[in-house]
Amino acid sequence: MVDTIVSMEDLHIAVEFDEHAIRALHSAVSMTLEKWTGQGEVDQEELFKLKTFLQGAIFEFELNRSLN
Repeated sequence: MVDTIVSMEDLHIAVEFDEHAIRALHSAVSMTLEKWTGQGEVDQEELFKLKTFLQGAIFEFELNRSLN
């Protein structure tokens, strides 16, 4: 599911991912940070925030699994 929220200041897109997709994204972000060369237009700080968010989502999946 993709939900687009548009305001006068920023464009925000909300999406839903399953556990497999979250784990794949976390791996990709982690690898990007490990190989970071400091070049390009990618904001390293945003990658750190995204990695933390994705790790939290993985913990949520694991907690939900342990409660069931």
